[in-house]
Amino acid sequence: MRKAESLIVKGRRSFIPILTIIASIATISTFLNAHKIIHQTAAEIVYLIAMLVFVAILFITMVYQEWRYARKSAFAESMANIHTIMHCLRDCYYEIENISHEDFKTYLVICLTAFAKSFSLITHTNCMASLKVLNCMADIKSEDFNRKTMKDKVEYMNAETYCQDSETTKLLGEVMEKQPVLHNSPLNRLFMDHNKSCWFDNDLPKNRTYENTKMEYYRRKFDKKRGEYPFPYKSMIVWPIRRVYESSSNDKENGFHEHQDILGYLSLTSPSRGVFEHRYDFDLGAAVADALFIVMKEYHRIKFSIKDNC
Repeated sequence: MRKAESLIVKGRRSFIPILTIIASIATISTFLNAHKIIHQTAAEIVYLIAMLVFVAILFITMVYQEWRYARKSAFAESMANIHTIMHCLRDCYYEIENISHEDFKTYLVICLTAFAKSFSLITHTNCMASLKVLNCMADIKSEDFNRKTMKDKVEYMNAETYCQDSETTKLLGEVMEKQPVLHNSPLNRLFMDHNKSCWFDNDLPKNRTYENTKMEYYRRKFDKKRGEYPFPYKSMIVWPIRRVYESSSNDKENGFHEHQDILGYLSLTSPSRGVFEHRYDFDLGAAVADALFIVMKEYHRIKFSIKDNC
């Protein structure tokens, strides 16, 4: 059955190119006899024009088909890197009882590097990946925090860049700065809305509502004038690293609010505009974010007491 389906797919993909080649040969042959057109009837001239139009349509169709399948082919090539991520997280999970903080972070850097490589293959740009973890700005008891409204809770939250892919570290250095979630557009939106599966923007320079507390940092780093877009990326997808559940769930744990247990964010950026496609890219990143949640939650359970954090 699978072999038959494979042959059908190959045949479907080959049909247009083969038809284009045949039509092109026929048209070239007609052109070689173009000196006879003067002596041809109007019907034969119309036939030649029709052939030219037919070939042009086939050529456009072939280009569109190749463009359509190009991203899917790139996804297939990226699977080796996705396998690296799952392999790495598996090993990390089984070593987590005795793992050091440095080794845990190394595992995550390997995952982020493979993740960035996957999307670099898919988008043909130099993608960057980072992982941010949530923590509280000030000391507050868990029970006091949970009694607050969502608008009050977000004011207490910081997001710290825990690690990033190795190439980004070489380019930008290791940025461990904490950012208030309230003043970071994607982080704030995902924290406040547990139904939002990701934050997606393919043209950040045109997004006048985009807010990020690192704006001045990057403006100084890249010597940008005030008013110029300062960031080294122009497209971005951010996935929440969380588990969403109903308020009445029996196994609900101490999350940051009643609908989700959110640990942080998986961020992917590109220096080019319009390179991401929500239809294809969302699920790949969401799968990695879900796998990260399992490992990060277990590490947190073993290394830290939930009561010590809000």
